[in-house]
Amino acid sequence: MNVVALAFVSTVILCSFAGCGDDSTAAASGGGGSGEGGKGGSGEGGKGGSDVSAWEDYCDANVAREEACDPDNPPSPSQSECVSARTCFESVFRDAAREPLMDCLSSRPCDKNDDLCYTEVGATIGTIAEQEEYLSSCNAKLDECPGDLSNDWCTQGDVPWPLFGADLYAELVGCFAESCELVGDCLEQSLHERTADCDGEIGL
Repeated sequence: MNVVALAFVSTVILCSFAGCGDDSTAAASGGGGSGEGGKGGSGEGGKGGSDVSAWEDYCDANVAREEACDPDNPPSPSQSECVSARTCFESVFRDAAREPLMDCLSSRPCDKNDDLCYTEVGATIGTIAEQEEYLSSCNAKLDECPGDLSNDWCTQGDVPWPLFGADLYAELVGCFAESCELVGDCLEQSLHERTADCDGEIGL
């Protein structure tokens, strides 16, 4: 899961997020981090503000890593694409996840799969109440709709849901009231709307 396309649309919406399981050896498209929400209040939302200079530093490091790991191909995303994706990155990830995720994705060895960064960060930042409610609702819907809902939404699969912000969890929980036929589309659409202004890219 690298930074490039957060085309969270299709069964594994998160694949485009970061290249979904791309082997970072050659086409390593680094990834960006998540944020725990707005500064102010509980800070657990998804729309907090990452420091602009810190984000630019991340993009510099990500591009440098890609150039070193895959010198025959242009970095993906490019520096400008990465910089312009900051707001979308913040709308998806909560504050506590952003910096460690950015650090991991931009400094990992060339042979370290980017998916491991999402798993490692998710295991260290702790959970929030909205996340617990999301997981409970997701598992209940998965039991109800085993053939219609991808288990990636409830497990650490291609959707890095353990890193989302509180407001995004709340929005996604609302989708579980939909029918089995519509719940997947609702979840994908919610994520797509978060990144539409950045052309589906989140700097990963």
